[in-house]
Amino acid sequence: QFARRRYLPEPGLAPPDVARLVAGDYILDDGRRLRLEARLVQGAPTTLDNIIVALHRGRPLLLWWKGHAHLLYGIAYYEYLYPMGMRRFEARELKLADPYYSSGPRQMKSFVKERDDPAQIDGLLDVVASFQ
Repeated sequence: QFARRRYLPEPGLAPPDVARLVAGDYILDDGRRLRLEARLVQGAPTTLDNIIVALHRGRPLLLWWKGHAHLLYGIAYYEYLYPMGMRRFEARELKLADPYYSSGPRQMKSFVKERDDPAQIDGLLDVVASFQ
């Protein structure tokens, strides 16, 4: 309960509001300086490159779908290889966890390309931390 109140934004906040809340400079208890950069994509992402890189580096993302924030922790995708070394990625499924689900294990959901409407994705937030 304490961790949710302290670290999760209030349910119902829009992606730009959450980005403004978390971005900034912080001083940790040990005196180190930390900068949080909030990289926000409004609506459904049009490219997957940054999502794939973040997840491969173990950095989960926040995805707003149907007005609700979810933790994006996995992705299934097609990779198309073209001549001259070009690549294109196409999402098949986004694996989501509901960070606000409080009874029992986290509620897991999936956004499936063939089933769900990308217009219902409100935004994607990637928070990148760096020490100063």
